[in-house]
Amino acid sequence: MGAGAAFVFIRGLERMLSPNALRCVVAPFIAARVAVKRTHPVLPLPESLGRGNFQITKRQQGKNYLNTTLEFFPEQLGTPKWRDRLQITGAEYLASVRARKRPVILAFCHFGPYFLMRYWLRAAGFPVATLVEGQSQNRSALKRLEDRVSPFAEIPIAFGREDQLREAITFLSSGNALLVAIDILNGKQIDVPVDEHWKFGMASGAIRMAMRNSADLIPCSITEVDGWQFQIHLGPPVPAPLLESGDPLPVGKHLLDSMLPILRAHPGQCTERLIKQFTAIAPGNKSSHEPVAPSQLAAR
Repeated sequence: MGAGAAFVFIRGLERMLSPNALRCVVAPFIAARVAVKRTHPVLPLPESLGRGNFQITKRQQGKNYLNTTLEFFPEQLGTPKWRDRLQITGAEYLASVRARKRPVILAFCHFGPYFLMRYWLRAAGFPVATLVEGQSQNRSALKRLEDRVSPFAEIPIAFGREDQLREAITFLSSGNALLVAIDILNGKQIDVPVDEHWKFGMASGAIRMAMRNSADLIPCSITEVDGWQFQIHLGPPVPAPLLESGDPLPVGKHLLDSMLPILRAHPGQCTERLIKQFTAIAPGNKSSHEPVAPSQLAAR
């Protein structure tokens, strides 16, 4: 089945079935798709997130693919049968900046079903957009279809980092909310200390954008707490004096410290991209923050 046909088919099913029934119908197709996918590598889990190893299992891949089903009908997520499947903690932070028509950047990591955040937030009445990697013209036809039926369809839902950065900044400075990832390799990076043994490589674009545009900066994460039951965690916002200082490192520390309890509570919802941003500090070399080889990690 092609992407367009699947889009129409699933949207039709959603209108006929309850969320639980829809999940049961879609699950076997997802399982068949996951069965032929490659096996993900085993990575050492940063001690700051818990001990042991990390791997995206077939089960986790299946859950991820199941969650992408919700992208097919984003305008339905605000309806009564879906509304109680999302809880938002810290919604008052976002409501406050929106009431004041303040620009706000929502800093997030590739953790949990992060790809659903913009749709769930729009369904909750917050017309956010996302700064996505690559060029806007390279977004798939399916993504464009999904964007077209999203709540607040008159407001852009995504800006390409490579070709629409100016438009994204204009959108932000007009008093809107923009989701920006902090665990990517593009642009300037800062090393944010986690503890005496670990550091986190953070893209500082979200921080610098907030500083240059006098925007509020709020950490944002999403977790799946049960089958198609989600929780979005917002805040606390970065204090204004930190942003006004012009130093991105303490701002990055605030963002990371706000997110770490959520990551530690749900390490299985991390992604390889996120895990690889954590680097061990070589013993006896804390000032230079040189990485430790995987073999050294295993011996610790």
